[in-house]
Amino acid sequence: MGNNAHRSHNGGVTFATWAYDQFGMSGRDMVLISLSDQGDTLWTRTYGRPHNDQSFSMLGTADGGYLIVGGTDTSDIINPGQQLYLIRTDAFGDTLWTRAYWRSSYDYGLAATECFDGGFTIVGTSSPGGLYLVRIGAQGNLIWSRVFDKRDPPFFDSQVPTAWGVAQLVDGSFIVCGNHQSGAALVSNINSVGDLLWTRRTDIGNVVALRQIVATQNGGCLMVGPIQIDGD
Repeated sequence: MGNNAHRSHNGGVTFATWAYDQFGMSGRDMVLISLSDQGDTLWTRTYGRPHNDQSFSMLGTADGGYLIVGGTDTSDIINPGQQLYLIRTDAFGDTLWTRAYWRSSYDYGLAATECFDGGFTIVGTSSPGGLYLVRIGAQGNLIWSRVFDKRDPPFFDSQVPTAWGVAQLVDGSFIVCGNHQSGAALVSNINSVGDLLWTRRTDIGNVVALRQIVATQNGGCLMVGPIQIDGD
């Protein structure tokens, strides 16, 4: 899934993960750990709400801070579910703000990119299965959100898409990579206001998903993903 490690401003590395609450009271908590260039722990931060929180990706921001992307369980007993959950920190892991976004009963974020205006675009999944995008400002204010799924032909036909990576291109639009339910790799282009422009299923050898993406200076992008080896 998304990138969980980033080179720190001090030359070391900071990575996001999750751990069970040490007292067993609140389930899973998000964890941010910063290491020196020698592998020594510089600091550890734990972030938790009363219910399960899980990080799936972490983005290093232009100001040296971090954006942790994941999901958090809701406290609604009648309608339990999960919300897409973000934690924005400074370079030392201290919380600047947190935000939760809920579109359906079960949403979570898998990756994010920092936009040219200082805001962010997050991709993930929204039940019952679809490509979920959330565009926010620098302080986490919601600008727009979109879900694209099998109800949006001819782009996805009968296949349920999952997004694993996102990057902003020089024209301001976004490239999202992932896979279809069938296992075919997926690339989609969404404009700056959330309209789906095109989507492609890739037929590059045995590539079954595209997991990470980086925009290039010539207006294109580089993507990586796993391949299926015959017999496995």
